[in-house]
Amino acid sequence: MKKKRRTKKVRRRRMIWGLSILGGLGFLAILALILTHPWSKATKEAGNTMRSASVYTPTQGTRGDGFLVCLDAGHGGKDPGAISGDRTEAADTLAMTLKIAKCLEAQGCSVLLTREDDTFLELEERVQIANNAGANALVSIHRNSAEDTTVGGAEVWIHNAQPSNAVILGNAILARLNETGTLDTQRGLRLGTSGNESANYWINRASTMASCIVELGFVTNEQDNRLYDKAMDQIAQAVADGILDALQDSAFS
Repeated sequence: MKKKRRTKKVRRRRMIWGLSILGGLGFLAILALILTHPWSKATKEAGNTMRSASVYTPTQGTRGDGFLVCLDAGHGGKDPGAISGDRTEAADTLAMTLKIAKCLEAQGCSVLLTREDDTFLELEERVQIANNAGANALVSIHRNSAEDTTVGGAEVWIHNAQPSNAVILGNAILARLNETGTLDTQRGLRLGTSGNESANYWINRASTMASCIVELGFVTNEQDNRLYDKAMDQIAQAVADGILDALQDSAFS
């Protein structure tokens, strides 16, 4: 009887070991399947890409030393600006303005922002901030819109009296934007307002320093939006470099 009981115990142990081994092999097989599945590979590759993606570093230098630039992110708060789907001009301009500020600061330039978050400011307040600080230039960042969704490209608006400093500032920004090969700049330098060339936008009318309004593409144009999102760093650097080019121009005073 004792021998039979011992034999049964041995068989039971062997059965348990066998089941454990089979369970372990099954787990390893499932794990291998998961790791070699295309979805897993794609996820890993995506993660590696995100981890290895380099963070944009603005051009370093001293070209901005001694200058103060006021950057105005258009619209904000209760004023979303131009809208296309869930995209708002106010959000786009704030994101871009913050990037431009970093690019200017990397060159030693002092930067004053009219807004740093989703805040509403009257036009008078925006200009007053720049005037009170005695800024060397006031650049207001905007995005355009049109009923015709095929209309696109960047443009810069200045006072219709064509102040020499504003002309230098606007053309310098457009030249740098053109070098990026991103947004189309053929719309060029514009005078007055879109509705009346004899009138002027408040930013350009009330500022005591060189000023301009930079329209960085149309929120109503899909291609402009793609370029805007894809090349934000390039565009920001171009606008900053254009501002610095103007400030260092011997005819700019």
